[in-house]
Amino acid sequence: MAPDGGAVQTPGPAGLVNGWWKTYLEVIPDGYLDLLAAEEDASRIIHFHPMFVPGLLQTERYAAAITPATTLKTMTPDDAETLVRVRLLRQRAALHGSRPKELVFLLDEMSLRRPVGSPETMREQLDHLLEMAEHPTVTLIVLPFRAQPHPGLLGAFMLMQFGEGLDDALSFEWQLGNTVVRNQPNLIRRYRDLAEELIETDREGTAARQRIVSALAESQ
Repeated sequence: MAPDGGAVQTPGPAGLVNGWWKTYLEVIPDGYLDLLAAEEDASRIIHFHPMFVPGLLQTERYAAAITPATTLKTMTPDDAETLVRVRLLRQRAALHGSRPKELVFLLDEMSLRRPVGSPETMREQLDHLLEMAEHPTVTLIVLPFRAQPHPGLLGAFMLMQFGEGLDDALSFEWQLGNTVVRNQPNLIRRYRDLAEELIETDREGTAARQRIVSALAESQ
């Protein structure tokens, strides 16, 4: 679902063309470039997705299956392959880049059981989630089926926090791309409060590991 209208601020041209993604400028949409630049500068990223595994946690095969399946844009196999490559580079930058980040992922339990690609692709993805749950900079939370509805179920969102008195930014995903929102403090505060509320349901990620293990056992 696309966000409502409002002030959307993008970084200057230099901020978009000088990152690790500059090799892919002709392929990456502008909204995605804005997201990459914001991710690069963030010190903490909170990503919620109600239906699928977030991009920064996807295996290559999961990403290859989900990328062309969830867009309304015309996409050639080469385009899809390039976007998957960029997604893997995003992961490397977030997890092992020169700017350490705290990464918090909020998944709905649906994302563990919704089939994407082959059964082998899903088992590999679930194994990867278990591995990432042990990563020192990652907090992984899986919200159970029995949880009550909340506003996040209306659509995926990413909250990027920059520290040092800088304003947070939001990114929304929808069928035609990404939108990064800044200069809307009330909207951003509401999403920040929502994210922290969801994090408190399983701050240590213990229940998340149990739910992943359960989904993996069912997939055998």
